[in-house]
Amino acid sequence: MDPKAVELQAAVIRVLQDDRLDDRELLKEIEQLAASDPFRFPGFSHLWAPELYRRNRFIFREFILYRSNAFGDHGYYDDRGNLFNPWSATETRKTLEELLDQCGKDNEVRLFRRLYEESIGGSWRGAETWRTDLKNAFLSAADDRQRRVALEKYDLPSAWLDEPTALALYQRSPSLCSAFILAHAPTNLSSLWGKPRGPWHQLRQLATEKGDIDFEQKLFRLQATEQQWAERVRSISPIASPQQRVDSLDRIHPPTTPRNATQVYYELLTTHGSDVLPYVMKHLDLRGHAYWSGNLKGLDKLIQLAWDNGWLALWAGLLRNSDEASYNRAITNLLDDQGSLGEYETKRRLLLLAGLGQEMNHPGFGLALALPLTEKTAMAMYRRFPDLLRTSFRHHCRPDWAHTYESLVRAAIEAPDETLVDWFASRVITMVIHGASHKHAAIVRLLVQHYETLQPQPETLARRCGAVLSAIPAGVIGNYDYLLRNNALAQWMFQQKLVAYLHDPRVVRDFLESPQIHVNQLGFHILSLDDPAVAQLSEHNLDLLCAALLRKLHRRTRLLAIDALLQAVRTERAARVVLPKARAALRLPDKRYPKENLIALIATILHRHPSLRSEREQPPIFDHRMQP
Repeated sequence: MDPKAVELQAAVIRVLQDDRLDDRELLKEIEQLAASDPFRFPGFSHLWAPELYRRNRFIFREFILYRSNAFGDHGYYDDRGNLFNPWSATETRKTLEELLDQCGKDNEVRLFRRLYEESIGGSWRGAETWRTDLKNAFLSAADDRQRRVALEKYDLPSAWLDEPTALALYQRSPSLCSAFILAHAPTNLSSLWGKPRGPWHQLRQLATEKGDIDFEQKLFRLQATEQQWAERVRSISPIASPQQRVDSLDRIHPPTTPRNATQVYYELLTTHGSDVLPYVMKHLDLRGHAYWSGNLKGLDKLIQLAWDNGWLALWAGLLRNSDEASYNRAITNLLDDQGSLGEYETKRRLLLLAGLGQEMNHPGFGLALALPLTEKTAMAMYRRFPDLLRTSFRHHCRPDWAHTYESLVRAAIEAPDETLVDWFASRVITMVIHGASHKHAAIVRLLVQHYETLQPQPETLARRCGAVLSAIPAGVIGNYDYLLRNNALAQWMFQQKLVAYLHDPRVVRDFLESPQIHVNQLGFHILSLDDPAVAQLSEHNLDLLCAALLRKLHRRTRLLAIDALLQAVRTERAARVVLPKARAALRLPDKRYPKENLIALIATILHRHPSLRSEREQPPIFDHRMQP
C-alpha cells in the first residue's frame, strides 16, 4: 500500500468532480497535479483519461497522450494504492475498452495505438492478436482511406508480421501496404534470439508476378540467407553496364553485411573486375562479422587480389577492417621493402593504411576502430619513417591495457622527440596504475623521470607539461581523485608543479581553453594562487575567467574560477569588466550555484573600488546635528 498514491488518487477524483471548473481550468488543475507527483500520477490514467476524453478530446488529447501510463501492468494503482493491471479487472477493463473503441471511431490514431498495445499486453506477448486485428481491420475497410487509417492504428513498434498476414494485406492493396510490410517483416537477423524464420517465398513470388520488382528486391535484402544472397549476386548479368551492375548489387545488399561477404566479393571481383569496385568499397563493414563468426574466410585471398590488381583503396580498406595480425603483417612487409617500391610509394601506401576502419555514431555517443601497431612494428616504422609515427600513425600506437610501447617511448626520449614523448604522456596520464608491479608502471616512472630532468629549465618544463595536459581528450578522466592517487605522472603534473606553469603565460590560457574539465580546473587553480605574478596573468585572461561565471561548471571548479577573479580585480580596469558579469550571474536560477562566494566577489570589488558603486550601494552618512 502506498499512502501517497491514495492521497493523490483522492485529489484527482476531487478535481474531476469539481463542476465549477470549465475545460481550460480543469486542464490547468490536472496539470498541476501531474507536476506535483510525475511518477505516481500516470498510474491513475485509468481513472482520469476516460473522463477527460469524454469531456473534450480536443483540449485534453495531448495531456492524455503524454501523461498516461507508459509502464503497462507495472504502474497502475488501485483504490488502496496497490499496483494492479486495470486490463484484468472487470470494471476498469470495460471503461478502458470503451475508451479504446471511441478512439478508434474518432480516428485518434496515437491514443488508439497507445491503448491498444497495452490491451494486448505489448507487441511481443500479443503478436497473434495484433496480426488478427490488423488483418480484419484492413480487409474490412471500404476504401483506401480507411485502409490507410487501419495501418496507422496498428503500426506498433517491434511487432512482426507472418507471411499469411502479409500475403492477405498485399493481395488486397499492394501499393498501399508495401512500406508497412517492409517495416514489420522479420529480417535475416530476427532469428538470433528465437526460432529461425525462413524467407517469405510466396510473397516474393507474388510480387514478381505482379511486376513489383522494387518491393521484391527490398523484401529479399531483408530476409535472404547468406547462401541466397550469394546466389543472387552470382546471377548479376555481366552484359549490363558497370553502373547498372553496381545499382543491382546495392538493391539486394542486406542491411548488415553477411559473414560470407569476403568470399562473395572475391568471386565478384574475379568475374567483373574493377567494374564492381564501387559496390565492394561501399560495403566494407566486415569487422563485426569477424567478431561474431571467429574469422572471415577468404579475407587474405581478397586482400592479395586487391594488391595484385593495384586496387590500393580496397586493399587498405580491407586491412583497416581486418585483424591486428594481418594489419601489422602488411605494414611490416612495406617497411621491410627496401627497393622494389621506392621511398615515395612505400610511404604513400603506408599512409593509406593509417586511420579508422569502422565507425558507429549516434547522438552523444560514438565508437571508432583503429587497429593498434605492435611494439615491434611501431619501432620499425619509427626507425624508417619517424614523421609518420609522429603524425598519421600515432593513434595506432596509443598505450592501452594490451600495449605499453615502453621501448618506443625510450627511443623517443633519446632522440629527443618532444612531440611524440608529450603525446604518449597525454595518454599515459589518464591511466590508473595499481602498484609498482602494474604493466604500465615502468612507463609512468620513465616519463616522470624524464620531466623531472627539465626542472632546471622552468620555461621548457612549463611548455612541455602544458603540451601534455592540453592534449588530454575530453571525457577520458572518470574519478579524478582516484586517478591522482594511482598515477604518479598525473599527480606530478596536476598537483606538484603549479607555480612552474606561471613561467609561460600561454600555457595557462591553453588550460582555460582545454576541452578537458580537469585541465580547466587546473588553470583556475593556478590563477587563484597567492603569487605576485598571478594578478597580472589573471587580468590578461579576463575574457575566459568572466565566461566561467556563466558557463556550466562543477561547483568545485566554479569556486576556483571565482577565486581567480578575486586575484584579477585588483585593478579598477579589470573590476569594471568583471562586475556586470558577476551581477548577471547572480540572477541565474541554478540552485547549486555558490551565490555566497559570488556575493563576496561583488562585495570585494565594491570595497576595493568605491567609484564602481551605484547610488544605492553608497554607504549612508548620518549627521548627529540633524533634527528629526
